[in-house]
Amino acid sequence: MPESMTGRERMLTAFARKQPDHVPVSPDISAMVPVRLSGKPFDQMFLDGLPHQGYATASVAQAYVDAVKYYGMDGWYIYGSMREIASEDRPRWQSRLERLPGGGQVRYEVAQTRYGEATRQTLFPTGEPPWEQEKPVKDLRSDWPKLRALMGEDECWQWEQEFADRDRIGDLGVYSVAIGIPQDWWFFQRHGGYNVLFYDYIDEEAYIQEIFDFYQRYALARVNAGCIAGADEIMLGGSASSLSVSSPRNFRKY
Repeated sequence: MPESMTGRERMLTAFARKQPDHVPVSPDISAMVPVRLSGKPFDQMFLDGLPHQGYATASVAQAYVDAVKYYGMDGWYIYGSMREIASEDRPRWQSRLERLPGGGQVRYEVAQTRYGEATRQTLFPTGEPPWEQEKPVKDLRSDWPKLRALMGEDECWQWEQEFADRDRIGDLGVYSVAIGIPQDWWFFQRHGGYNVLFYDYIDEEAYIQEIFDFYQRYALARVNAGCIAGADEIMLGGSASSLSVSSPRNFRKY
């Protein structure tokens, strides 16, 4: 065992259930602490317009790395992913921003699919992370096909085989690709959140299973791509896991 490990070495050693030079220190500071530490408004950080794949934005990801350096902790970089290579004929979201009188911005997104128009809205406050005001699946039967088309209903999914931002975290910590478990992923798509989602389980059990089967194939394709690209870790779920609001039976099933 070396006298002193890098943050990446320390985390990987602990992941492998071996003995690092000391216990890794990697608290979940998410986006809240890094952005506040940057001193910049949240909407500016989350709407930076810079190229980025994965969670949040390039500015938020850099703020996290800056926070790792500031606190001298071990990095757990959850902001990374591979760029998806989508066919030209796949529907895409088109967006516009509107500034609010009291501060902050709203992003309105529209996509035209062969099943009709899909819409969603996200609020970007100045003092906290964004949240979804309107999610894409309002009516289960009519809106799911639209979202499926946006995700690639031909299931010919491809991603680039390298990470453009791998050097951002470097040896300061592990580079993780986060893959949402089906129930967590569906929460971010289904308007009304868990309250509506659990009714779906009862009222549309077979249809929900069909949706989750599709997502599972998509998620496994991403897992495979992340492994090929050389991620240090594939994170299933994250700090916002749905287990605390769901029954163990549903959590295991979905």
